[in-house]
Amino acid sequence: MSRIRGAFAAQLTGNYNGPGGDERPLPDFYGEYAVKHDKPLAILGTAPLYNPPVGAPAETEIKKAWWDQVLGAQTHAQFPNLKMVAWYEWDKDEAEVNGQIDWTLTSTPAIREAFRAALPDWLQYGTATSCRPAGS
Repeated sequence: MSRIRGAFAAQLTGNYNGPGGDERPLPDFYGEYAVKHDKPLAILGTAPLYNPPVGAPAETEIKKAWWDQVLGAQTHAQFPNLKMVAWYEWDKDEAEVNGQIDWTLTSTPAIREAFRAALPDWLQYGTATSCRPAGS
C-alpha cells in the first residue's frame, strides 16, 4: 500500500511519479488554481483502482488507504481550499485492465459502513446523497 501513500497530495501538486505514470511535468494544480486565485477546489471524481493480483491487500484496505488520504486531517490542513470531493461511485468495464472494476463505496455493506465510520467531523455533507443521515 505504500505505492499509493501520498499519491493524492502528489497528484494535486504536480509531484506524482508512481504506478500511474510520471505526472511531475504537470503544474501544481492546487497552487495554480486554488491558492493563486484564492478559489475553492472541487474534486469531481476520485476512487482507487482495485484490480489486485492474487495475494494483494483486500478491497477494503485499498479503498480505505485512499479515503484516508483524500479525507484525512493532513489533507484538510494542507489543502484548505479543497471544498468538495465526489467519490467516483461506478462499477464499470475498464479497457485499461480488460475487465470490470468496482469503484464504489456503497455497493458492499462492509465497505460502506467502514467508510461511514471513517468520515471526519470537519466535513460538511450534502443532503441528497450523503452517507450520513440528515441531521447527523
